[in-house]
This record gives sequence, C-alpha cells and structure tokens, in this order.
Amino acid sequence: MIGWFKQFRLLTAAQQVRLLWILGVFFAALTLLLVALRNDPIEPGQGNRVSILGKISVAASGEKSDRSMVNFSVKFPLPGSRLYHTSGAYAFKDAYQAAGAKLHMPVYITIDEHGDPSLVREVVTLDGHVLYEEWMYARIQRLNQQSDDRGTVFFALVSLASFIGSAVIGWRQRYRATPVA
Repeated sequence: MIGWFKQFRLLTAAQQVRLLWILGVFFAALTLLLVALRNDPIEPGQGNRVSILGKISVAASGEKSDRSMVNFSVKFPLPGSRLYHTSGAYAFKDAYQAAGAKLHMPVYITIDEHGDPSLVREVVTLDGHVLYEEWMYARIQRLNQQSDDRGTVFFALVSLASFIGSAVIGWRQRYRATPVA
C-alpha cells in the first residue's frame, strides 16, 4: 500500500489531479450502480395460491448473510405446462435438519396461480414440516440490503474524498507562493 503512495507522490500535480478525478468518477459510478440495482421487497401475492408437488433439486448450503439459515433450490412443473422451473428458497438449519430434507426429496411448493412462477411462497415437506415461508426471503433480502447500503456509503465517501483531494492538490498547485527574488 505504501508503494502506491510513493508512486502517487512521483506524479506531477496535474497527473495527481487527473488520477484523483478518474478515481472519483469511478467510485461515483459504482455508487450510482448500487443505488440503481437496489431491490425493492417483494409484496405478498394477492392471487390464488396453488400447491404443486416438486422436489429439492440443489442440496442446502450455508447462507452468507445469516449463518442460522441455509439456501437450497426446488424444482417443480409449471401449472398447465410440461416445463419445469427451478427456484431458490431458504430455511433455518435446524428446521431443515429436523425435517430430514435431502436432495431429490419430494416437497409441496406453493406459488401464485397466475403470478410469477419464480416466486415460491412456501415449501413444505410431505410430513408437514415447513421449510420455507416468504418472510424468510424478506429477512435475507433485508440483510443483503444492509450490506449493500454500507458499500454504497463507502463508495460515496471514497468518491467524495477523491474529488476533495484533487481540488486541494489543484488549489495548492495554483496558489503556491512564488519565491520573491
């Protein structure tokens, strides 16, 4: 890291200002990208719900944002079609293990009948153990949103610091006292 500062100090003032402006624009663009890609929470469906027999298609793996939960995928046929759809779901580790859930295990999957089939509303085992409900997705989404918000603030501050640094270097260079002879 110190090597970067030494390299930066070897540049002329105009090159330093230009580099800091480029970094400021880059981090400002990252900030705007994170704001533009912000996900709104999914509203609970108001339509008719239908339960479909499906299966767990991807085994559970640990969730990064909440270590008490696991994520897995379910595969189910779309209503009125021979096509299958795969969608992700979340479950608490304890509930997943207590249900004895494993790969290719049959489960009941609840979706909106006329809505987006990728929005799984509930996953229940044949024994009646509830693995997933839609509030779990909102919980994971809220945790991920908090992480994204921290990144947005960080990139905005780095961008602002770059612009301020370039302004200070430019101002010092412009108004540097000339030696009196």
